Amino acid sequence: MFKLPKTAPSLICHSFSVLFILFIGLTALAPSAHAQDEAPIRLVFLNTDPSDGMGVYNSVKEVLHLSKDLDLIDPDDLLSAGTKHGVKLETFRSGDKRQEAVGAFSRMLAGANAETVIALDVFGGGRTMQLVVIGPAGEQLADIRQRIGGSVPTQNESVTALKKAFKALVPRIREYREEQAKLEAASPDVGLVGLDEPNEDDTIKARVIAEHRAKHANLTRGLNPQVGAIFGARNFALETDANYDVSHSSPFVGVGVQFDAVLALFDAETSAVGASAFAAYAPFTTVFAGPNGPEEKSSSFTDLRLDVYYMKGLSSDFIVKGGVGLEYMGVSIEPNAIYSGNDYFNLRAGLGVIYQFGELAEMHLNAAALPILNADVSDGKMGDSSVSFGGDVALRVDVTAFGPVRASLGYQFKYYQGSFESPRLAQLRGESVSTNDNFHVGHVLLGYDF
Repeated sequence: MFKLPKTAPSLICHSFSVLFILFIGLTALAPSAHAQDEAPIRLVFLNTDPSDGMGVYNSVKEVLHLSKDLDLIDPDDLLSAGTKHGVKLETFRSGDKRQEAVGAFSRMLAGANAETVIALDVFGGGRTMQLVVIGPAGEQLADIRQRIGGSVPTQNESVTALKKAFKALVPRIREYREEQAKLEAASPDVGLVGLDEPNEDDTIKARVIAEHRAKHANLTRGLNPQVGAIFGARNFALETDANYDVSHSSPFVGVGVQFDAVLALFDAETSAVGASAFAAYAPFTTVFAGPNGPEEKSSSFTDLRLDVYYMKGLSSDFIVKGGVGLEYMGVSIEPNAIYSGNDYFNLRAGLGVIYQFGELAEMHLNAAALPILNADVSDGKMGDSSVSFGGDVALRVDVTAFGPVRASLGYQFKYYQGSFESPRLAQLRGESVSTNDNFHVGHVLLGYDF
């Protein structure tokens, strides 16, 4: 089967339809944007994801090329100016980094003789394109997300996204040009060389700080509360030499709440201190083999912890972390003659790493030692613990592709071991007791970055 190529008239109609749509998009949003006395907008269309976004970039760029009201500036001119200010492509991909680079963006635009940047990114498996509009003063004017049906956007999809971009951009360009005209009218042309030149020392200092931060991560202050579901399983074993052994295993599902706050930044904002709190509760049922058949006892799992931590950015996407804290972990079972649960009060001392996948996700890996301050079995029936210790490892992935909304999926393995030399239970006749307690806990949490 053969397809006929487009004839010249069909190509003309095809191009005219795109021009018409783009014209409607611009004029409907800013009716006088095409006035004869207005110069074209000097725009840089920047692809921030050259590895995965080139097809999308070329499709949108074709639509932009059809407008006579745009003067497209070579992106290399902007990036060359950016090297002087420590700005790289990844800076345009991070909302926090864009906010901190407003001054650098403004100087880059001036250096490239441009008025605005529209930065393209692609995520969601290539099905979502993002257009970030940077104004002439370096400020972010819009962050537009557009779903696309295929590997590249259709012309209608491109125009839909661009209409939203120009709705925010055109009024700001006019305002900027009016401001520049007023400044030029008010400033006498005295021709004094160097009168308005920036202080060289300040420029060098700003560049060094920007380059340092680009190499060692941009950390920001903020608060992130999260809430969701926790689920897991517990395996406990108590062993003695007096023919008295207890084991307890149970799955559980409950609710979890987490608060994380970065409290202070220092070292050119590449280091930070913060605090986090976590609480989880899950009710479940324990079944005992009683003399008259199985007996069900109400039970619950509780985990409460508070940590303070220090973070240091080693590169733009790799962060190390260390912290200390306090924790209570407990399993409570309705009173009975066999076993009524455990309580652990412990310190926490751990290390971790964070790897950032741009604005898409973060991976957290942590390990901690858990020196136990007090361990209790069955409301003190085993006496005081003589030697107790614990540890945990945790893996967590935070999906951050949806702006301030954050989804967290995590797993933690926790281990406690204890020894009780002077049990109070008469059946043990003073024999020592050893315990092993394992917890496998997962969570799915949803939160918001403030």
